[in-house]
Amino acid sequence: MFAGVGDDLDPVPPSPRPLRRAVEPMERRLRLRAEADFARVRAQGRSWRDRLFTLIILPNDQPHNRYGFVVSKRVGNAVTRNLVKRRLRETLRHLDRADRVLRGYDCLFIVRPIVATLPFATLSASVEGLLGRAKLLQPVTASTSAS
Repeated sequence: MFAGVGDDLDPVPPSPRPLRRAVEPMERRLRLRAEADFARVRAQGRSWRDRLFTLIILPNDQPHNRYGFVVSKRVGNAVTRNLVKRRLRETLRHLDRADRVLRGYDCLFIVRPIVATLPFATLSASVEGLLGRAKLLQPVTASTSAS
């Protein structure tokens, strides 16, 4: 428009923050998403309970596990429910990457309301305990603890 007006303004510098997440999320193929899958696991699966979760498992004839989470509104508001699901996904992602969980199962975790008030370490210990009771958790060996 006018010569010389605004020529001294620099373009907006790129954001200094990286666009990648610090922790890679759980892959979509490792999640139960369809309502029919949830219903099948609930109807045909075997279950274990503790004070924080109910775990229901069913063999899936795939080379990997798929995980689903049922977090009702009794657990808290949307922010709290999403926090609980992120913590569960992170715990399971860590166990899967360490090859501690036997493969080939659909695992459904039904969350009890008390989970929202507990620290991450308690939640992780409960998940490991349930997987152990279901005989899906392999013991820690020197090769799995080094990774």
